[in-house]
Amino acid sequence: MLTTLPVRLEGIRAKLEALSAADQQCRVFGAQEHRYVFGDVLSDEDLVGICAANGLKLPEDYAAFLRCIGNGGAGPDDGVHSLQQSLSLRGRAAGDVEFLYREAWQPLFGGHTWESLSRSGQLDHYMNQPVAEAEQEQYRQWEDDYFSDRHTQGTLRVSHVGCGHETLLVLNGWATGQIWTDSRCASAGIVPTAPSFLDWYEEWLDDSLTKARELK
Repeated sequence: MLTTLPVRLEGIRAKLEALSAADQQCRVFGAQEHRYVFGDVLSDEDLVGICAANGLKLPEDYAAFLRCIGNGGAGPDDGVHSLQQSLSLRGRAAGDVEFLYREAWQPLFGGHTWESLSRSGQLDHYMNQPVAEAEQEQYRQWEDDYFSDRHTQGTLRVSHVGCGHETLLVLNGWATGQIWTDSRCASAGIVPTAPSFLDWYEEWLDDSLTKARELK
C-alpha cells in the first residue's frame, strides 16, 4: 500500500528527531552548518502568495515540506535553502520555461562526452589536457554556453552541495518533481539524482542516521 504524504512527513519528523539525538555534536557532514535547525514553516497563505508572485507551481511533496517541516534548514550537504533563498538564486533562468533534459547532460569540449571518455578510459587524460592555444577562443565560446542559465531553466536551487555543485528541483517539463545535480563546475554536467524531493531528503536522512550511529 502506498504511503500517504502526511504519514511520510510524520516518518521524516521521527527520523529527524532520531538523527538530532544521535548527532548532538553535529559530526555528520554539513551538520555544523544547519545544526538540525529549521526555518519557520510557511502558512498556506504565504506559500500561495509567494508562488503567485513568482509564477511558480511547486511539486506537492516539496510544498508539503515547506508547510509541515520547515522553510529551509537541516538537510543534505549544507542544508536545504529556504524558498526565498532559492528564488534569489534563480539568476536569469526563466522559472516558467521547461527544464531541457530527460537524461544526464554531460558534454565536453570538442564534441566528447563524459560517458564515452569514461568507457574508453581516457577521461582523466582528457581532463588534464590543456586547451590548445589555437582553440582558446572556440573554448571560451563553448564555455559561455556550457554555463548558460538556460541549462537550469525551470528549476530551483534547493541546496548547495559544496565546491560549486548545486542541487536542483525541477519545476517544469518532463522531469518535473525530480532532483538533479548541477556539477558543471567539475565539468560533469547536470545529472539526475532522485525521483522526488522527499526521496532525496529521506536518502540523506537514512545515510546520516547510519553515519551518526557509526560515529558514536
